[in-house]
Amino acid sequence: MLRALRAMAPGAAAGSRSLWAAGALKRSAAVAVVELEGPTRGSLGSAVACRATASRQRPAAAAPPPDVVAYAATCGPGVGTATSSTAVGGQDAEWWDLRCGPAELRPENVLTPGQSFGWKRLSATDWLGTLAGGGVVLVRQADQTTLVRRIAGTVTETEVRRYFGLEVPGADLAKLYETWSAGCPRLAEVAKCVAGLRVLQQDPVEIVFSFICSQNNNVARISLLLDRLRAELGPLLCPMPPGLVAIDDAGPPAADAASAPRELAHVREFNALGAVHGFPTLEALAGAEEATLQRLGLGYRAAYVRNGAKAVLERGGRTWLESLRGMPRLEVQRALCELPGVGPKVADCIALFALEQHGVIPVDVHVWRITTRDYEPELRQAKSLTPRVYEQVGDAFRKRFGDFAGWAHSLLFGAELAGAARARLPPRLLQEMDAFREEEKRAAKELKERRRAGTEEKKTRKATATAPSDGAAGASKAAKSPKAPKAVKGPKAGEGAALKRPAGRIDLR
Repeated sequence: MLRALRAMAPGAAAGSRSLWAAGALKRSAAVAVVELEGPTRGSLGSAVACRATASRQRPAAAAPPPDVVAYAATCGPGVGTATSSTAVGGQDAEWWDLRCGPAELRPENVLTPGQSFGWKRLSATDWLGTLAGGGVVLVRQADQTTLVRRIAGTVTETEVRRYFGLEVPGADLAKLYETWSAGCPRLAEVAKCVAGLRVLQQDPVEIVFSFICSQNNNVARISLLLDRLRAELGPLLCPMPPGLVAIDDAGPPAADAASAPRELAHVREFNALGAVHGFPTLEALAGAEEATLQRLGLGYRAAYVRNGAKAVLERGGRTWLESLRGMPRLEVQRALCELPGVGPKVADCIALFALEQHGVIPVDVHVWRITTRDYEPELRQAKSLTPRVYEQVGDAFRKRFGDFAGWAHSLLFGAELAGAARARLPPRLLQEMDAFREEEKRAAKELKERRRAGTEEKKTRKATATAPSDGAAGASKAAKSPKAPKAVKGPKAGEGAALKRPAGRIDLR
């Protein structure tokens, strides 16, 4: 029996999928159709063997059924044992039980973008993603544990446990939650509602470029850019298994929802492509033409990605990145800040999510404001986020939360990004978050207006200082001045200069 994977015909490319999708589909044509043998109930629990054959004769992807993924109802748990003697991608199709309860790991709070941007939600309980070694896995959140299923490539249970931070010494999350809650009433409220939020231990190469792409961006667009990078430059790992459809990160809509679910661009393009790709190698990123990266939508980040990959390779590549593990925190930050496009915050995100630096605190203006409100009011006097102020903000967290302060930071701010998890927070706390967000918007608007007024004032003073006297005015008319060269058009507003390193100082007022 033949089942076509979800792939969009090149002629159907439109909108944000047009130029990029056409090129990506050429590379994915070899996995456009998959032949299935054995029972075909639309589930991974069935006995399935995949054999790819080339074909491009596919209609556009159909809308997902109301239940989103029909396989979920038919796929048995199979905990710890193989559910069939056949294979998916040439390997036994079995579920592994990670043997960790809800207090230690909840995928809905961990795999929602913010730490990692490559996981695709398939249902209320299931996610599809890739690991550094090229393995493709399905993660299922059960009532009392987390299950993992290998889809393609070589994957071990130990590798999965390391990825989820279950092998990190001292990372008993239930005990950490208890300790953190004693030192912060706000975190205590969040902890009751957002269980099992661990910090993932991810591939350093992927994390470096994920957070370079995160600058001046929102989560959905970061996911979109990284998906396009994978499809354009990354290795093809497997076709998308039949019956699996990615949905909005917030999960399926409620049965009584009045509005239709959101159709995010990264979800739409992933479903249209119909294949799973790994993250590009350093060599692929360094060798990419900047025009190619621009076409994917990276904007000024294209130069950072290309030159950053070259810089990492010059230092020893992946081996150099991994050698940063275990080094003192500030040395790691300084080393990473030498890369194009990496400032202190991006460096600390890399260190926290990929280099086992569990006490680092990525600081931005939002984190500074939270710190001045809840921990260190005296920091309100700071006028800019200098390196000294940046360190003081981080120290405020480390003083309260100890060696795993970065994990506590992720819990506090992950609650604002975790989609459905946010809805579980107490109404009073939600109102406080919303009010604080509005205050931040107001402060940002005032800062922008003050900057504009300051710029206009400088222009006025300069014009006054250089204006000729009445006598000199006539002479200046007689001597015709050369025509000023045409100004070079800069980057679009909000993008910043393409070749400048991120500023080490951010205005706060």
